[in-house]
Amino acid sequence: MNQFSLLGEIIFVGELRFTPSGLPLLEFKVRHDSSQDEANLTKKVYLEINCRVAGSLAKTKLNLGDKRVFRGFMQNRSLKSQQIIFHVTSIE
Repeated sequence: MNQFSLLGEIIFVGELRFTPSGLPLLEFKVRHDSSQDEANLTKKVYLEINCRVAGSLAKTKLNLGDKRVFRGFMQNRSLKSQQIIFHVTSIE
């Protein structure tokens, strides 16, 4: 199973672009910080992650500083890259 949910703040929004077949794509970056429990200890968590959204959802208005819940899945950027991209399929 590959499902991921994240509450975070939008810290970068790229330009809307289109694949050769006309599919809209938007890349953006989200920052998350929280406290999480692990092994009976509270741990401060900080994360910045590159995100991508495709299709009609790519036309969603995303503003810097907005805090949203993002849901989707993880995948390497490409077959040759180990960089992880969060492919967002739902924005709340």
